[in-house]
Amino acid sequence: MADRPETRMLYGQLMVFVPAAYFTDRAVLSESKQNEIITRTGAVLAAVFIITGIRYDNICYLKALTVQQSFISYCNALIAGIKNTEGYRDEMPVVYINSQFKRDNTVPTLYDDLWTGPYMELNDMINTNSWEGFMKRWCGFAPKRGDNAAFAERAEVLEMPYYPDYGSIKVIDGTLIVRF
Repeated sequence: MADRPETRMLYGQLMVFVPAAYFTDRAVLSESKQNEIITRTGAVLAAVFIITGIRYDNICYLKALTVQQSFISYCNALIAGIKNTEGYRDEMPVVYINSQFKRDNTVPTLYDDLWTGPYMELNDMINTNSWEGFMKRWCGFAPKRGDNAAFAERAEVLEMPYYPDYGSIKVIDGTLIVRF
């Protein structure tokens, strides 16, 4: 989108004020007049930098917080689905099939009118390689892992729907399978 503000350009946008400070410093004026202009220019530039920075920082951090909370909710829903599966036991190994290709049409795009640099969209976060570590640290769920290769090509697993659809989490041969 061409009309959305992009935070990666924030510093570039603020740099238009730097030449004013530079040329003010180089102007041939009396020392007292030059110091007065430099002081005033510096104060104006500092105010512009601070106000613009605060505005963008608040938007970026709000998005980061919202995405993180949404990801925690996503993980908690997954954990609840796992723990509520018929036949599940706490000591049971868990296998995630196709975990790098998670699909969930109910996951919203948050603040899509603003690109916030390093902060991911929720769908990107769900499919990171560190999602299990996140689930462990933020949701307190770190089950024993089973062998993916032993289940990935089994017919009964391939017939399962994709998570979060009903039937995408099953216990097969004493192992809980989640098919993403």
